[in-house]
Amino acid sequence: MSRPKVGSHTISGAFVFLLLGVFALSAVVMVLLGAGAYNRTVDAAAAHNELRIGPSYLRTMVRGHDETGGIRTERLTGILRQEEETGDVHTEPVDLDAIVLEDVEAVTRLFVYEGMLYECSEPLDEEEWTGEEDVFSDDGDAFFDDAEVSFAEDDTQTAPEEGICDGARMQPVCAAEAMQAERTGNLLTIRLQEGGAWHTLSCALHAEEP
Repeated sequence: MSRPKVGSHTISGAFVFLLLGVFALSAVVMVLLGAGAYNRTVDAAAAHNELRIGPSYLRTMVRGHDETGGIRTERLTGILRQEEETGDVHTEPVDLDAIVLEDVEAVTRLFVYEGMLYECSEPLDEEEWTGEEDVFSDDGDAFFDDAEVSFAEDDTQTAPEEGICDGARMQPVCAAEAMQAERTGNLLTIRLQEGGAWHTLSCALHAEEP
């Protein structure tokens, strides 16, 4: 009777375990490579979408105001700031291109400041009046014998001061390094710098130039 060869069984078992180890290591490497590729794809897509936020936002805002109000460009020269402790208001000097969107309710300025694209929307002032509270009689008829009613000199809505925006109303939109805007006739040309790259938007406007 022949005795089994113990050495050959030991070598076979070690070889099987070695193959299993190589397979497990290969599987781990493949998972890591796949996860890395997936993360790179997600990051690239996110970066691409981030770069599209600014131009898409500007295009949407311009189109939304093309029919309802005036669109112009201006040089933004100051931002109103209020000190929290003292309440004092001062104007921070700036020198920025701004797109001004104006309708019956508000004046909205779009501009790039300190690495961000901002929207600053300021409502137009309603007409003001002063006088006695009881300008109407009990039966609803108006009488003005004892009432002084006066309206503001300009009884229409007035826009905020040109070239100045209220810093308290500034809302960040997305990251951006710079913006240039120019209107020539009915063509509005916007150049926005995001992520070191410049994006050019040419918008043909229907509204008349203000």
